[in-house]
Amino acid sequence: MSTSRSGEVSRPRGSSRFLRVSSWALAYLVCRGFDAQAGNERLRFDSPGAGLGTGLPVACFVMAALGALSITSEHATGMIRTSLVAAPKRLRLLFAKIPPLAAVTLATGQLLAFGMHAATQAVIGDRAGQILLDGRTPGVSLPEPGVAAGVLVSGAAMPLAAMVGIGLGAAIRSTAATLVTLIVILFVLPVMGQAPPNPAGARVPSFIFVSQPAQIAGAGAGVLAPPTASALLLAYPVAALTA
Repeated sequence: MSTSRSGEVSRPRGSSRFLRVSSWALAYLVCRGFDAQAGNERLRFDSPGAGLGTGLPVACFVMAALGALSITSEHATGMIRTSLVAAPKRLRLLFAKIPPLAAVTLATGQLLAFGMHAATQAVIGDRAGQILLDGRTPGVSLPEPGVAAGVLVSGAAMPLAAMVGIGLGAAIRSTAATLVTLIVILFVLPVMGQAPPNPAGARVPSFIFVSQPAQIAGAGAGVLAPPTASALLLAYPVAALTA
């Protein structure tokens, strides 16, 4: 994705197909593990929440990377000098990129969220009726309570991930360093958050970025109320852009 001096953002190409395939592949691997279990062991699997499987962190990373590239690519090529000649005020230049970036990633995010839901459910197939320990099933159709809301909120979270990316990219000014930071936020911290002993180990993941959409929709097992989760989700891009 590229950004012109006028703030126009080109549509990300290939990301939609890549993320749908990624969601399908991740769901396939999870189902392989599910099939390898026997009897009551299968009951220990977590229900998939909004049915996005484990594809949401990947989708948020792609959107955040697009946001980062909209500013770090100019630093890498030296075009930032030309941009600053045309728009000397740095904050005005930065915030001019946000509306088109948000519009593109919001539309793409909604398409991806529903596409990942459909891909995940297609892979689950006849496993959908298995009753898990939490009383839910691996298959979650959109009419079920909280599922459609969870998918919509997940799609709406993707432009916020892009805002985190552009904020970090503007602060760090390096594509590689920004992508590493995003990997830490979206993939490493959720794993590290589970390391402390309970009850901390069960509570910390609820504060991670990708955990907020399910909590906002009331479809997750997190500890935050929907208003608190909404405020925390908005705090991530605000903190990045403030930096």
